[in-house]
Amino acid sequence: MNFYETFLEENKQLSTEIKKKIQAIFWGRLISSGIAFFSIYNFIESPDDVAWLITSLFTIVIFGVLIYFNNKFKWKARVINNKIKINEEELHYLTTNELPMYDDGSSYEDHSHPYAYDLDIFGRHSIYQFINRASSYFGKKNLAKAFLTNNDKERIESLQESIKTLSKKENTKWRQDFAAVAMEINDTEEKISQLKAWCLSKENLDEKPNQFFKQISIISSIAPLALLIAYYVFSIDRLLDLFYLFFFFNLGYLGRNLKKIRLQSDYFNQAYKVLKRYALLLQKIESKSFKSHYLVQQQAKLKEGKSSAFEELSILAKNIQTLDSFHNIIGAIIFNGFFLTHIKTLYSLHAWRIKHGENVIKWLEVVGEFEMLHSIATYAVNHPNYQFPSINQEHEILFENMGHPLLPSHNRVSNTISFEQHAFVILTGSNMSGKSTFLRSIGINLVLSHMGAPICCTKASVHPMRLLVSMRHSDSLADGDSYFLAEVKKLKTISDVVKSERCFVLLDEILRGTNSDDKVAGSIAVIKNILSHRTMGIIATHDLKVCELEKDYPSEMTNFCFESKIEKGDLYFDYQLKKGICSSKSASFLLEKYEVVPKIN
Repeated sequence: MNFYETFLEENKQLSTEIKKKIQAIFWGRLISSGIAFFSIYNFIESPDDVAWLITSLFTIVIFGVLIYFNNKFKWKARVINNKIKINEEELHYLTTNELPMYDDGSSYEDHSHPYAYDLDIFGRHSIYQFINRASSYFGKKNLAKAFLTNNDKERIESLQESIKTLSKKENTKWRQDFAAVAMEINDTEEKISQLKAWCLSKENLDEKPNQFFKQISIISSIAPLALLIAYYVFSIDRLLDLFYLFFFFNLGYLGRNLKKIRLQSDYFNQAYKVLKRYALLLQKIESKSFKSHYLVQQQAKLKEGKSSAFEELSILAKNIQTLDSFHNIIGAIIFNGFFLTHIKTLYSLHAWRIKHGENVIKWLEVVGEFEMLHSIATYAVNHPNYQFPSINQEHEILFENMGHPLLPSHNRVSNTISFEQHAFVILTGSNMSGKSTFLRSIGINLVLSHMGAPICCTKASVHPMRLLVSMRHSDSLADGDSYFLAEVKKLKTISDVVKSERCFVLLDEILRGTNSDDKVAGSIAVIKNILSHRTMGIIATHDLKVCELEKDYPSEMTNFCFESKIEKGDLYFDYQLKKGICSSKSASFLLEKYEVVPKIN
């Protein structure tokens, strides 16, 4: 927390200094513009007095320079304000546990995914929102992908190394600079789709500009201004005629390519603003020195010969911005009549797409990967007591003092569990005793371990394997499925997957949509089936007959439970995992306490 406070104070001081500079520039612009207008007025009144002309030109140049610095300082002010916001929100989160206002990932929800819906990976107050600090489309998408992907040992350890590197104190300031710029991107899936369509489009890709017109355009972009200057110097009417000839020839040439310019412009929809921000992020990535092998690999994707992704994307952004100015009719007539600006830009975009078009999305994906890693690194920094699990290939899964990462530390109860001696656990306990929370804790911590993230425990060892969960189901009116049928289909999917690979399975009170005897028989059949394929996992159940499977499979299965007890007329849960079968009963007590049924003497 101390470094957040330090960064906050530093950026507040910088913000104050920047505001003073912007204020000084404002007065400088006001004074220089006033002098310029005054000088122009006096020159018009006294055209022989060259001093007024020189003064007006000089102050106009100063005004232009001040505009440049004004824009530069305003951009710095926006980035600094973003860093102030970042540190304020992180401090607020650490003191109140209220999440910063980042995207909650609702758009990535997928009820058919093996575990995402069951573990509430996405949505309001989800683990995605808990960790997400990404602002760009690619950053949010890559983080969502990380939550949904089962990685192997090598990739997990590479991700762990990267996250440890980025979470170091000396890299935290760099991450905040990076995140502050990313907050200004304001891209959308639609804008990215349009850009991708242009980059990968084969339309006119092999069509080279007509060489005759290309050579003429070079002359035509120089001649009008040169002829106009020459006319005013030499006062030869023929030069003015030639000026008009070239000027209107250029406009005619513009008309000939009008359809192409409009077509290209429609692809971008002011994407230059987005690309400028992405280019700045690429520059930050390229200029930073990393020791992590995975981060260096990501940086290597941005190098292409002598040029860099930052340089090339900046060129593309500049060309798109120039092309976008075509919609200013007066500007388009002047700049194309004199310089054929948009024709040359069209040629430049054509050549750029041929050379770099296929790389653009790859470059932006790198930015997304760094935003994803930045999000997890922030999570690691904010929870220094969480531990990176060791990754094994011996089918060992162990959690010591594990809890649910979304629960505040003062409300969290931690438990230890190992699947080394028994691959499968039958978990019993009354309602509200903590069974479902415990299953979610294991599931979410396994997901985090696959992402290379630290997990909520004091020690852990994880063998990466596919995670399959059946905890939540809903009626599907669109598919005509009942709750029960939806669950059966989910169990069928799990049954099919465990046949082909060793998995970790979490089952919570399955087959609730049928009668008691049928439910018990079905649950036992499901467990026996997945056990036959050397599956690891837990089933939470209220059916004590299921617990008898421990006798039939003593080396594969074991029973654990959560107990409850009545103290001073109230029901008490300690949420501590215990060996054995649950013996406590809470339903009758609660029914009597809330007067649903009369008390039995």
